[in-house]
Amino acid sequence: RHDGTWRSVGAVAIGVVHGAAGPGAVLGVLPAVALRRSSLVFGYFAGFCVATVATMGAFAASYGEVTSRLGDAHGTRVRSILRRVSAGACLAVGAAWIALSASGRGAEPEAV
Repeated sequence: RHDGTWRSVGAVAIGVVHGAAGPGAVLGVLPAVALRRSSLVFGYFAGFCVATVATMGAFAASYGEVTSRLGDAHGTRVRSILRRVSAGACLAVGAAWIALSASGRGAEPEAV
């Protein structure tokens, strides 16, 4: 069954797992270690999560809007090219991420 709700839930779940696996998780945890009160830790984590989701959402929405408008303005051929370029960029970033992680340089922000 192809239900848009389940696709959205799956995308969010994968995004959360992916976000927790990257160096962003370290940036989320380290400052919280210095906080002494649980209310401050909870507030920090809530703010970190909201800011992360808002930033990723804004980037994705902006990219989607720009590529959609370009495709609408220039037709099917440009839309197809944009899809291929976007997919290629995703694969390149993923491959670079894997290579950096495998080499031990992917988790330290100063190493990149």
